Amino acid sequence: MVNQFLPEEEPKPDEDIIIKQKKKHVSSSVGISLTGIEDIMVRFGKCCNPIPGDEILGYISRGRGITVHTAHCSSAGKMDPERIVDVQWNIKEKQTYPVNMRVYCRDKKGLLAEVSTVISSLDINISHAEVETKPADMQAILSFKLDVNDLQQFNQVLLAIRKLKSVISVERVRKT
Repeated sequence: MVNQFLPEEEPKPDEDIIIKQKKKHVSSSVGISLTGIEDIMVRFGKCCNPIPGDEILGYISRGRGITVHTAHCSSAGKMDPERIVDVQWNIKEKQTYPVNMRVYCRDKKGLLAEVSTVISSLDINISHAEVETKPADMQAILSFKLDVNDLQQFNQVLLAIRKLKSVISVERVRKT
């Protein structure tokens, strides 16, 4: 009905170019490439939070483009094998990716500050932190969500934290 009263607007040539450029920019900034396909929506699995350097696979979702998972994600066994596609990291622009880490320590004063200082000295942002203490065991569990560039940077922070005297162990946490 509306079309009878208002003529259909055709996009102006300049607007059309801008729209196409924006679409291409989004796909290249995500950092994933799929052979022969451009401008596809890409999401990262919240179950495994893949970061550049991880082995990855893509899963074609219905209506949601491709969801990228680590190759060893616990969800991979539940996926339809016919909808799994080969994807690679294709990083053109530096960006950060969220990764969860848990640090088990002997509890002491200033522990959170000590671990946080190591993380920030490597130019890594802490987007979330939690501390749980177990007074009976004199232990503390520090949980962090970090914004890292890639697996190499994450491994660097793991090694630096393991060198602290109070640290018992450090691990990457993947949600299940």
